[in-house]
Amino acid sequence: MTACAVQVLMSIHVTVTADELKQLLVERDAALELRQERDELRSALRLMAAERDLAEERLKAYRRELFGRKERSAQLPPAGPVQ
Repeated sequence: MTACAVQVLMSIHVTVTADELKQLLVERDAALELRQERDELRSALRLMAAERDLAEERLKAYRRELFGRKERSAQLPPAGPVQ
């Protein structure tokens, strides 16, 4: 016995009025606009996150520079009068 694939195609017919079609098109356009806005917001968020990370790195470097100088100056003996 041989196996065979059976494919059943069902046809569904839907009637849409002109007003319904117009509303569907409006909803489609609104969905497209929302997707575009979402993509723009994602891009802005990525940029803001990168800027935040850069600012954090700059702050860390500044702190290392500032506190590193303090630590080094604290380790040096105080300068006395030159004889």
